[in-house]
Amino acid sequence: MENRIKSKISVTFYLKKMSHDNSVTKRAVYATIAYAGTSAKMKTGFVCADPKNDWRRGMFEGKNFSSQNRKLLEIKYKI
Repeated sequence: MENRIKSKISVTFYLKKMSHDNSVTKRAVYATIAYAGTSAKMKTGFVCADPKNDWRRGMFEGKNFSSQNRKLLEIKYKI
């Protein structure tokens, strides 16, 4: 029964602007938790300094970000 519940919960990560100033490129990493037609958003505490090069498909990209990706996956599986 537990497997069915976990499969209905969707957790995705996205970037959100940290400043209204367009010259600031840093973005904060947020998580969206969707379940049964409702959703909630929460801040993860991670910051992406260069979104064009370091972020792709909801995760950090590159070997320098292995610890951050591991922590994002831990968040996803805890939920």
